[in-house]
Amino acid sequence: MKTYLFVTLFAVALAATMPPEQPISPRPDIPTPSLVQLEKDWDAHLREKYQSLSAEQRPSSETEWVKFLAPKYEASTEYYLIDRTRVDLLNRKYAFEVDWANKSLKWAEAIGQAGWYAHNTHRKPAVLLLVPDKNEGTMRNIYRCRVACELYKMPIFVEDLTKYTKP
Repeated sequence: MKTYLFVTLFAVALAATMPPEQPISPRPDIPTPSLVQLEKDWDAHLREKYQSLSAEQRPSSETEWVKFLAPKYEASTEYYLIDRTRVDLLNRKYAFEVDWANKSLKWAEAIGQAGWYAHNTHRKPAVLLLVPDKNEGTMRNIYRCRVACELYKMPIFVEDLTKYTKP
């Protein structure tokens, strides 16, 4: 018991004397881009990719949009769980449920599904809403989902598809 107490006190004293950690840049000569800039770069890349596709190849269903957006979120698609449910997007940090923002109660289902997927994959739950148009009903659904996600401390990502579909 005395040894354990001594080691614990020594570790606490050592931690108190160490300087605070400084973030280490892999290449100090190259500035790290901001998250906003990375988002803009991805959006520009995906817009070019979408415009280069023929009308038949362009995503229209939820599944096609999930496959189209997967590289942006560094995620795999269609990850099947033991109970035969399917995680739409799965990356190192999140288990995403992807749904349309313009459908009335899809946002509420997405929150529950994301929680279930997170439980089964040992990731954090996240909701990704696809916004095909910005009408009043869609914006109301996004607001409701944001409030509910904030309550459960769950991140929500909103993909405005018009930035890819509009020239």
